[in-house]
Amino acid sequence: MIINILGLSVAFAAFLIILMQVYFDRSFDAFHKDAKRIYRIELGIQGNKFALVSRPISEFISKSPQIETFALITSSAASTSYTVICNNVKNRYNELAQRVTPSFTDVFHFDILEGTDKVLALPSQVLIPASLAKKFFGDESAVGKQLEELSGSVIVGGVYKDFPKNSSIRNVIYGAIPDNESGGWGDLRYNAYVKVIPTGNIAQERIRLEKELSKTLKENEPGMPETKLYLTPLRDLHNITDVMYDNTPKSNRQTATILLTIAFAIIIVAGINFMNMSMALIPKRMKSINIHKVLGGTNSSIRVNYIFESIIVSSLSFLIGLVFVFLVSKTSVTSLLDANINFWMYPGLVVTAMIIALLIGVLSGLYPSFYITSFQPALVLKGAFGMTIEAKNLRRLLIGIQFITAFVLIISSWFMYLQNGCLRNADVGYDKDQIILSGINQSIINSKNAFTNQLKSFAGIEDVAYAASALSTEDNYNAWSTEFDGEKIMFQWIPVDPSFLSVMNIQISEGRGFREDDKKSGKYIFNEKAKKEFGLTLNTLVDSVEIIGFIPDIQYTTFRTTSAPMAFYVPSNHKDFASYAYIKVKAGSNMKSAMQHVQSVVHGFENGDPLQIRFYDDIFNQVYEKEQNLTLLISLFSIIAIIISITGVLGLVFFENEYRQKEIGIRKVLGSGEMEILVLFNKTYLTILIVCFAIACAIAHYFIAKWLENFSLQTPLYWWVFFVSGLFVVVITVTIVSWQSWKTATSNPLDAIVR
Repeated sequence: MIINILGLSVAFAAFLIILMQVYFDRSFDAFHKDAKRIYRIELGIQGNKFALVSRPISEFISKSPQIETFALITSSAASTSYTVICNNVKNRYNELAQRVTPSFTDVFHFDILEGTDKVLALPSQVLIPASLAKKFFGDESAVGKQLEELSGSVIVGGVYKDFPKNSSIRNVIYGAIPDNESGGWGDLRYNAYVKVIPTGNIAQERIRLEKELSKTLKENEPGMPETKLYLTPLRDLHNITDVMYDNTPKSNRQTATILLTIAFAIIIVAGINFMNMSMALIPKRMKSINIHKVLGGTNSSIRVNYIFESIIVSSLSFLIGLVFVFLVSKTSVTSLLDANINFWMYPGLVVTAMIIALLIGVLSGLYPSFYITSFQPALVLKGAFGMTIEAKNLRRLLIGIQFITAFVLIISSWFMYLQNGCLRNADVGYDKDQIILSGINQSIINSKNAFTNQLKSFAGIEDVAYAASALSTEDNYNAWSTEFDGEKIMFQWIPVDPSFLSVMNIQISEGRGFREDDKKSGKYIFNEKAKKEFGLTLNTLVDSVEIIGFIPDIQYTTFRTTSAPMAFYVPSNHKDFASYAYIKVKAGSNMKSAMQHVQSVVHGFENGDPLQIRFYDDIFNQVYEKEQNLTLLISLFSIIAIIISITGVLGLVFFENEYRQKEIGIRKVLGSGEMEILVLFNKTYLTILIVCFAIACAIAHYFIAKWLENFSLQTPLYWWVFFVSGLFVVVITVTIVSWQSWKTATSNPLDAIVR
């Protein structure tokens, strides 16, 4: 009974934790007022969808009678240095900031705690979240206080309540987009959101707007290719992955479906196990039940008592499960989840789990109670009631469901592990193993030569290069729209130092690499995809900049997206876009010593703002942390499901041992050996295992194939993973069955016959 309660308690805890994560993803952006009326504008250009729009395009769309209001926001948050004076003490902070149009607070509701949300109409004032107000000014009022930037100072005009974690709109400092920052029709640099009128038919309106937009673009931007219009609901942004320059937090529906399936699989397996264990205890309760009947008890009263007892045990397991959830919330398991797993924050989920606990109690007690009262006392006393065909088939069906669940979870978690390894160890087309990446500030930019020389004074440092971005850490990079050969083209571009390609060992497939004198006028090196898609050739000009070479299609984005046309760009001398220093360590050098030297040099250039310094491998692994956490989570719950399934097998074997002792005794008297008895017990389970394995392989193959569609690089669906997973469960089951049956196989046959 204790094992039964603990198994069900662990299942309830796992069920609740998974549901909390699924609820977190499914309720993304749901808290926003009028969330169902908010859409993001996206453009379809040359077969790709872009989350970027220009100001004229968004203003054109906003004139539709179906649009109530619209707002723009810069496509990504910029890390900005602020100096804050609090209690006569100056403090420096690096915080994220975004620029928006004043109507942003009309599209999205800001719960204002101090000041007003109308301050965005003033270029010198900003809105800050309550968490930053507390960080900057403690318990003092933040409104009216100054935040000093490098380019001047801004005033806090309002403080808003922090948005929850499951929000596409982030808790950053919001300032106004200058009115003169408009740009042309093809200047795609903003994300745009619209709020439609409550009674509007946005689906039909989108078609009309698309036709008019294409016509207007031809008039105002003749070189721009045919453009499609998309209006994506705010609630869908968290799950879509086919849009470029989309910086909203991501999950995917397959992941939520997988987690939800696991949650219900665990609770179903535990419920089946609970019923099997209840049925296994029936023989030991027959005497008390028969006495109950002799004393006048009716079948109805016996059934009610049996069901009530089952409900009590299931409810107790549920309460212990809540205790387990509380204990888990204090452990490092929380780092695998995005959701907060404090169960009191999810009253609806707790009530749902409680109802399921009651249903499990009723169902687990209902069948055994009717089953136990459906036989004549004489039949019961002979022990035959437990071995009827119907009873056997039901128990085998239930254990089969448990086996299928165990097979699917083992196979799925193994492929997820292989996929993570595939991403981390994939050939990205450049060297990342001996690279240290450091953020840089204006002080380093102004003294690049001195900084570089100090780094290279350590014998283990081979070379240093600079770039605007960290390769393979983002799904998309800066886009540039221009004309080539009379056609409008768009590509991603990364400004770099002339030595960048050699430091990262990026090979040139055609033409030449960058040289120092390329900084006089600027030069492009494109990837092969851009060359083929746009028809580029060497020594031609793109936006007055010469193409000097081509490189293979390296994986410059993450593997969540397919690499698009891109270019490395050495800007002319008067421009410097550098944000990172790539420091190459010589092969065979001590990486730890090199890191200590880099840290020492970088700290000497810091002006109060600490700069991040990390091994590139660590950064690369961190990019896929979400996928790794999902794998660990599924593996953890797979282990739980397997353990519960094994206890179910134990219960079933125990049940059959109780009822086949006389049969086994007769077989031994007639000459059967111990091994023959063990084979007899295992034969039934092996048949069930083979059938369940075939079904589980089909289910696991479908779900894993769907999940792998989220990546441009996919691990093969190896046949041996299915085979070894099946063999693993078979070995465990045979071991459990043989161990549990050994006592029956080696017992004195006369003791069983005369019972």
